[in-house]
Amino acid sequence: MSPFRTKPVEYVTLSHRWGSHQSFVTTKANLESRQEGFYFEELPQTYRDAAIIAARLGFEYLWIDALCIVQDDPKDWIRESGKMGAIYHLASLTIASHCSENDGDGFLAPALQRRGGVPFSSLDRTYVRAAADLELDISRSPLAKRGWVFQERFLSARVLHFTTGMIYLETPRWTKSEDAVDRSVAYWTNQTLRSPLEWFQLVEMYSTCSLTREQDKLIAISGIAQVVSQGMCIPYLSGIWADRLAAGLMWLNVDGPLKKSQEYRASTWSWAAWDGPIQF
Repeated sequence: MSPFRTKPVEYVTLSHRWGSHQSFVTTKANLESRQEGFYFEELPQTYRDAAIIAARLGFEYLWIDALCIVQDDPKDWIRESGKMGAIYHLASLTIASHCSENDGDGFLAPALQRRGGVPFSSLDRTYVRAAADLELDISRSPLAKRGWVFQERFLSARVLHFTTGMIYLETPRWTKSEDAVDRSVAYWTNQTLRSPLEWFQLVEMYSTCSLTREQDKLIAISGIAQVVSQGMCIPYLSGIWADRLAAGLMWLNVDGPLKKSQEYRASTWSWAAWDGPIQF
C-alpha cells in the first residue's frame, strides 16, 4: 500500500479471522487517508493486541492484510495476493489469533481458559495437569478452518499462537509453550515438504478449509507450491504436479458430495475445481 521505497526492515504479520463483518479495511476511497495515518483507538481489538505484542517485542512494523491490500481494487488484490506467501515467509514473526471469532474480540483478554489440575498430593498441594497440545488447541480454533491461514502457518519462520488454553511459539525446529514443555518438530513445515508425494497429503488437509472468496482456492496455497517447486523443473497443472499426474487425478470425496466452484478456477478434473474434503 505504501508508495515509499525503503530498505528492507524486520516486520511482524498477523494471521487472523476477519469474521462476518469487517469494517476497518483499506479501500480505494480511504487509501489516501490510510497512508496519512489513523488513531490507534480506531483499530479493531485484534489489531490493537497484535500491535501491542509487536511493539513489546521490539518491532516497528506490522503487516495486516485488511489494511495493506486495497480490498475493493481487483488489480491490487491480484498483485498483492500473489505475494502473500513471500510476505509471511520473510516476516520475522507471525502472530496467530486463535481465540477470537472476529477482529473485534481481541486475543489478550479475557484471561486464557487454563486446563484444570487434578490433586496429586494433599500434603504439599501438588497438582497434575495434562500437557498442552498445540495441534489439539489449533484444531479447536475457528482460525484453523480458514484457507489462507493454512499457508500462513506453513510458510512462517516463527508463529506465536494465542489459543484459548496456552500461548505457543512454533518454529520449523521446535515448539515451546508456557508450561515449559518442549515439543518435537511439526511434520508440516516449509523445511520438510520437498516432494510432490507429500503435496498430496498437504492438499488433503487444505481441502477441509474454507475460503471467503472461492476463486482463491489455488492462490491461497500458491506460496507452498513455490516451495515445492524449488530445485525441481516440474510443470504445475491446476494444483497437480505433472510427474505425478496419474496419481493426482485419483482423488475422491470423503464427506458427502463436493460442491463445484461457480467461477472457473481450475479444470474440472482437478481437486481445486471443487469444494469439500478429498483424499488421494
